[in-house]
Amino acid sequence: MNKEQLFEFHVRNNWFKISRYYNQVAAQYDMSFSWGFILLNIEKEGTPSTALGPKMGMEPTSLSRTLKNMEEKGLIRRQADAVDKRKSLVFLTNEGVLKRKMARDVVLGFNEKVYESLPKTKVKAFFEVMEKVDVLLTDLLEDNKVFEKNGYLHDAGPTLITAPFLFNELFELFDEKREDYLEFKAINPWYRFYFHTGETFDYCDTIEATHAEINKFNPKDVKNYDRLLKFSEAIFDIGFTKLADTAFLKFSNMIRQFPNIIRLKGYRTVFKFVSHYLEHPLLRRAFSIHPLLVGGNPFDTTSIYSLIHFLERKWGVYFCMGGTGKLIKELHNLMLRNGIELELMTDIDSIEVKDKKVRSITSKSGKRFEAETFIFNSDPPTVYRELMPKRHRKNKKFLPECLTSYSMGLFVLFFGTKIQYADMAHHTIWMGKRYKSLLNDIFNKKILADDFSLYIHRPTATDVSFAPKGHDSFYVLCPVPNLLGNIDWDIEGPRLRDRIIKALESTIMPNLSKVYEDDFFMTPEDFATNYRTMHGTGFSIAPSLTQSAWFRYHNQDPDLSNLYFSGAGTHPGAGMPGVLCSAKVVENLMKRNWK
Repeated sequence: MNKEQLFEFHVRNNWFKISRYYNQVAAQYDMSFSWGFILLNIEKEGTPSTALGPKMGMEPTSLSRTLKNMEEKGLIRRQADAVDKRKSLVFLTNEGVLKRKMARDVVLGFNEKVYESLPKTKVKAFFEVMEKVDVLLTDLLEDNKVFEKNGYLHDAGPTLITAPFLFNELFELFDEKREDYLEFKAINPWYRFYFHTGETFDYCDTIEATHAEINKFNPKDVKNYDRLLKFSEAIFDIGFTKLADTAFLKFSNMIRQFPNIIRLKGYRTVFKFVSHYLEHPLLRRAFSIHPLLVGGNPFDTTSIYSLIHFLERKWGVYFCMGGTGKLIKELHNLMLRNGIELELMTDIDSIEVKDKKVRSITSKSGKRFEAETFIFNSDPPTVYRELMPKRHRKNKKFLPECLTSYSMGLFVLFFGTKIQYADMAHHTIWMGKRYKSLLNDIFNKKILADDFSLYIHRPTATDVSFAPKGHDSFYVLCPVPNLLGNIDWDIEGPRLRDRIIKALESTIMPNLSKVYEDDFFMTPEDFATNYRTMHGTGFSIAPSLTQSAWFRYHNQDPDLSNLYFSGAGTHPGAGMPGVLCSAKVVENLMKRNWK
């Protein structure tokens, strides 16, 4: 088959010529092709800068640079949102309005020429073909929930599974078995810690092996760990077993749990909880990192989240063979097999509210969806502040916006290596010299420090399909400030990547700079644009005591009876178990309301 017979050849060739034509015309007005299309997507009342990226199909770094140039040319102006002063809105200047009209005339003129040159039947056939191609591409894209580059696969989302029974339940709802479609492989060690001292600690799948590792640091902490685990079980029995799938719609629900919170000392932070039992400073760090896996600072997160210690010990830590992409694909297929209709790759633009109910949602393409019930698993602050009509944007949680604490942002570096690092575990926690002060820089000061701590995912330790034979695939997650920090990721992104590569090369991955390849990274700007998280957070609002249970975004809107929420920003919180439990909360609420 020659290239003239390839569909993408004609699409790419014609789009290239269209771009050249628009750029030639735009140059006459001291503009560019991309400037014109940005101007056409800015609304009179202002458009959030984070909303322009998806509309334009532009990466955040490119968009940021383009907006800066347009502002310097006097075509746009930016100002803080009246509701959220930290959010930027883009407005057209008088010159921008003039140039927008010019751009509109050029686009309409070109399309008129196309329509005039073709019979109506061929125009209709063209749009029918493109709609079919759109459906096909949507299916193909949704089948791939991992990033693929030159034979390397990288998970786009969570990399470990705890509480696997929650996934079993999803299949059991339809009288199917998860094991028939998905293999969950146990990981050991669960996590390998590499400390700045050069020492390592393996958090293992058996208590005996974990005891042996603890003994290397402090023999006294062997029994101390057992005491920690016993109290974690007590927290688990309340926080997970009884409350994880329980709705907190009324403050009275919260009041009833106050005796348990006091008894279990939920007012303590995770770090204080761990420090109460363990003596060795490095072990204190290792056993207090779990809040970071759900977006919280161990020095601020309520010790209720210490239940994770027992949760992992009870069910273990697993990896889904094929990665998170495989997991999503099989859940997708499960829904299709059972007659559930899916509308994918659809970006929601607005919510219609009437008579204290959500009546419809409208996509950015203008498609309207009506339903009796609406469940959002997206970021609640984004839903309320960007999608909801202004009159319904009042605060929906206990703390006002000015006091809301958001989770950190994430810098995620993906790369492959031409060799295998066989001594590296599936999960490695690479910890820098600083701990509390570094987290304070990230969460409170919102500054990007020169140092860092890292989570390193090596899926090829368990699943060799993630890389070509003899190679490794890596995913490095670095906690960073969210977009409330004043960080230019166009500049700092490449710098941070280089610092990470250098740090790993000098410690646990010798010669890394010579063997790594096909790298790319994501920043908080990507999370804001591609996942529409408020301030580019990795996990929505932070899991502090005053932002948990009733204090968190509710699973059912207090004013709109048919609007429900699941996901990281609502009760019980982030992480796969938390998100799945939030779905169970919604299920129970809907069953109760239908009765």
